[in-house]
Amino acid sequence: MNIIPMSAGFGARIHNVDLARLGDDRDAQQTLQAALLEYGLLVIPGPVLEPQAQIAASEVFGALEEFPPAPGQIPGYPQIFRVASRATEGYTGVGRYWHSDGSFRTVPTPMSLWHMEARPDVGGDTLFTDLQQAWRSLPEEMKAQIKGLQTTHRNHVVHPLVMP
Repeated sequence: MNIIPMSAGFGARIHNVDLARLGDDRDAQQTLQAALLEYGLLVIPGPVLEPQAQIAASEVFGALEEFPPAPGQIPGYPQIFRVASRATEGYTGVGRYWHSDGSFRTVPTPMSLWHMEARPDVGGDTLFTDLQQAWRSLPEEMKAQIKGLQTTHRNHVVHPLVMP
């Protein structure tokens, strides 16, 4: 397995790992877990995974959320939340703004795993940001002003604005 840090200052690309066989390789699992903690974002290029393999590879990082059945979702796989440009293939209009996945939940989603099945010729980029670095770069006066603030979602779930 090769781990190559990304030039953005966080994140790493991982090469030479077979996600479909990850469940049998405890060393690879531990290496990926450590890399996620160190880099905050992992990009692992590879082939399209069958749903069972996608779930098994995702479970290396912890328990998975389950989502209610919906048009375009894969029947029998509530752990997979499909995002698509067509409603018949998954949820549309998702992530067209800066957000943190699952922040509307009482217990926020601690991390997200994305598995791309099809990539458009143009566009389709997913952007990520290092919120730990954003916090570190704030002036101390600003940190003191916002540290105790809370935010309320439309569904009335309340969370700290920042979690340093």
